[in-house]
Amino acid sequence: MPRQWVKEELKKDFLASSIEKTVGYFKANRDRAIAFAAVIAVAIFAIYIMVNRFQKAAELADEQVGFTSIYLKSGDFDHAISLADQVLQSHPGGIQAGYANFYKGEALYRKSNFDDAAKSYIAALPLLKKVQDMGAMILFDTAISYESAAKYDQAFAYYKKLSDEYPAHYLLTEAQVGQARCYEATGNIKAAMAMYENVASMNPDTLYKSVAESKLRTLSSYPVQAQPAMPGPFLPGNNAAAPAPKPADPATPAAK
Repeated sequence: MPRQWVKEELKKDFLASSIEKTVGYFKANRDRAIAFAAVIAVAIFAIYIMVNRFQKAAELADEQVGFTSIYLKSGDFDHAISLADQVLQSHPGGIQAGYANFYKGEALYRKSNFDDAAKSYIAALPLLKKVQDMGAMILFDTAISYESAAKYDQAFAYYKKLSDEYPAHYLLTEAQVGQARCYEATGNIKAAMAMYENVASMNPDTLYKSVAESKLRTLSSYPVQAQPAMPGPFLPGNNAAAPAPKPADPATPAAK
């Protein structure tokens, strides 16, 4: 007990000594202390103003993203693109920029500006990849945009990326059919048939099986030669398959 009492007294003495030294310092350096306190107060106020402005800007960006989605659904693609650009100017990063790029890509695709649509989807991918279901959807949208632009190498790459990264996703079969179309469009009939055969075997009793078998019957009349595993450059006049149309009103998540 005596030892504990000594420890407590020592604590009190140390605390009292620290307080006395602090008070003494402020008395001796009053002007400096006041100036220091003023600087701290100004810094805190400035931080508060910055945080408040950032929060309001983020709220405005959220509203603009929401209106971008509304314009897109109403068919006013020019206004959708304009609002998306405003969001990207004020918020070039973050989830707002992700959705702005995604909706801009949707609007550009509807305006048949397929190259720019693909670029907007690609810009959205790293910002929305972790949002539920968006990664696979953006990869698919990028692939079909490139396919619609007759850039089959790029389209094939994104269809394959979807297949590799999301092997259990509901868009997997669409991606495989897309790869088959790219093979077909570049004259790689053997690879296209192999892909259609895989689609038919993996999707029994579905429309995919019927479509794949129909394509196989058509392609079986084509001369089959040794072909590269990947599609080559587009060959004009090779009975290229028309790209599959994108759904007119795909389900898109609401802006967060």
